[in-house]
Amino acid sequence: MQDRLEAGERRVAFRLFIEEAGRVPDATALPWWPQEAPLDRVETVVRENRAVEGYRLPADSEIDVPTLLLTGERGPEHLRDAVWTLEDRLADARVKEFDGIGHMGIESAPERVATAVTSFWE
Repeated sequence: MQDRLEAGERRVAFRLFIEEAGRVPDATALPWWPQEAPLDRVETVVRENRAVEGYRLPADSEIDVPTLLLTGERGPEHLRDAVWTLEDRLADARVKEFDGIGHMGIESAPERVATAVTSFWE
């Protein structure tokens, strides 16, 4: 993504993110592509990716409140693995895995995400 961004190819950089991180086979087939693609967020996405991939989870967590962890079965493997590792390390964690959903579940299935979060707090 960084290479595409530096080459001035914002749309290509964001498409790469959607297809690789979001596991969307063809971003151009999305009903909102490219008119509503948030191309102004590309630099933020690159920074966030770098931060996430560089983060190392402490062996001991001090978080002791009920925690809901969300993942999609089609999400990037390293992020899915991180969710399961977090479940093991947190005192009171529950994982909700969404069938057929990738990393961008909040956009591709917002109603399912909202239901999971609402149910967690009930």
